[in-house]
Amino acid sequence: MVYKKILVPYDISKPADKALEHAQRLAKASPNETEVIVLHIILEIPIYPVVEHAIRFRKDSKLSAFQEHAQYVYSVMKNEVIRILDEKKLEYEQRGLKEFKTEVVQGRPVDRILEYAENNEIELIIMGGTGLSVAWQS
Repeated sequence: MVYKKILVPYDISKPADKALEHAQRLAKASPNETEVIVLHIILEIPIYPVVEHAIRFRKDSKLSAFQEHAQYVYSVMKNEVIRILDEKKLEYEQRGLKEFKTEVVQGRPVDRILEYAENNEIELIIMGGTGLSVAWQS
């Protein structure tokens, strides 16, 4: 089967690397140009209602400082992920994959993957069986 767009959710893990390699093989085997899109999702830092309530009702409310710090952390994370994905893109372009795109978004992975696939006419999603999220479940 020939695919025009393949989405690879990528969390910088070995299973994600294997999924990307598989996507490359499928893309290169296609008689037409197949676009491989690598999507990294940065998890949101949850602010639990109890914590938000406690911060809001302190005399020296630090909620805005916390939100500013969270935005700074997201910015640093996004810049590092973009650097890593740029290296990965260069590596795969050197391997002969011509249509390689990267995206970095923020949110809940399952929601963002499905949303991206629906909004971008993705025909196939290839992802590793386990990834970095397993570490968070321990």
